[in-house]
Amino acid sequence: MARQPSASSNAWLLALRLLTRRDYGSRELAARLRQRGCPREEIESTLERLQQLGYLDDERYARHLAGRLVNEGRAWGGRLRLELKQRGIAGELAEKAAEDAENKAEATTLVRDLARRRYSGFDYDSATDRERRRVVHFFQRRGFPLELILVALRRPD
Repeated sequence: MARQPSASSNAWLLALRLLTRRDYGSRELAARLRQRGCPREEIESTLERLQQLGYLDDERYARHLAGRLVNEGRAWGGRLRLELKQRGIAGELAEKAAEDAENKAEATTLVRDLARRRYSGFDYDSATDRERRRVVHFFQRRGFPLELILVALRRPD
């Protein structure tokens, strides 16, 4: 059994300080603690204790992050899953969080709203080919499928 972190534990205090600013996943928090020079055993016991207390929850973190990325229009589809995995979220958990976030959002509406904010005055029908490509590629880089992008941009209801 891993030892409990003491009140004077450097990893424990640092982890608490980091978690007061924002939520972290286990891997991401462990990496931050390693960067600060905390010993591996101390990191493991700290993470275990944080999970027991409910301060560290990978599922909650994954759901929150996926929801935020989708709602801001920053990621969708494969890009969303890649973003989650790059933040240290395990494959199955990343898949479930991404699926839940995408099911709660309407992709066409997201694309339309983001296009209005980012490219105000953009009209697909009157735009040049270069302008169209620039806008379409912007959404493709974020993971939206081409068919959905074209539907959203051609009929900005």
